[in-house]
Amino acid sequence: MSLYPFVETIRVHNGSVQNLIYHQNRLNATFLHFYPGQKPHDLQKSIKIPDKYSSGLYKLRFLYNKHSFYLEYHPYKPKQINCLKTIHANHIDYRFKKTDRTQFEELLSVATPCNEILIVKNGFITDTSFSNIVFFDGKKWITPTTYLLAGTYRQYLLDTKKITQMPIRLQDITSFTYFKLINALLAWDMQPMPVEKIII
Repeated sequence: MSLYPFVETIRVHNGSVQNLIYHQNRLNATFLHFYPGQKPHDLQKSIKIPDKYSSGLYKLRFLYNKHSFYLEYHPYKPKQINCLKTIHANHIDYRFKKTDRTQFEELLSVATPCNEILIVKNGFITDTSFSNIVFFDGKKWITPTTYLLAGTYRQYLLDTKKITQMPIRLQDITSFTYFKLINALLAWDMQPMPVEKIII
C-alpha cells in the first residue's frame, strides 16, 4: 500500500496552475468517500510553484493521503499514440484517481500491436489507460457517459459546451470519423486521429 494512495495530476503552464477548481472538486469527492468528516487538502494553499518551473509545461503530481501530501514536478511531453486496442474489462473500477495503476498495466501488457488501450466495460466504451476519449460525428464532439474516471478536463469541456455526452457502445465507433484523447495535460487543439486507428 502506497504512503500516498491518491493523486491529482495537474497541468502547470508557464507557472500557472490550470483548472484547479476541478481538481479540488475531485479531491473533495475522494475525501468524502474515503475520509468522511476529515477536512480535505486545500490545493490553492498547498501548491506554490517554484521559480524553476515558471517557464514551460509541467505535470504536477499532487500525491496525498488523509493527513499529508507530496508534490512532484515532471516536464510534460504527450504520449505518441500509434493506435488503440480495444480491451474488454467488465470488472475494472477506477472511480477515484489512485496511484496504484496495476489494473491498467496488466491491460496494457496485451495491447499489441498498439501502444495504448481503449477499455470496453459491459459493451460500452469507457477510457484509455490515461485519458478520457471524445469522438467526432461530423458535427459535434461526444464523450461516453460510461467513463471510468471523472476527468477534470472532461468536465471543463462539458461545462463550456465544447463537447457533449452520450452512451457509446463498441459497435458505435464506426459511426464516428475522428477521436481525441483528453486529460488535464492534453491541449484541446491537438490533432484528432481517425477512428480507423482503433483496433477492435
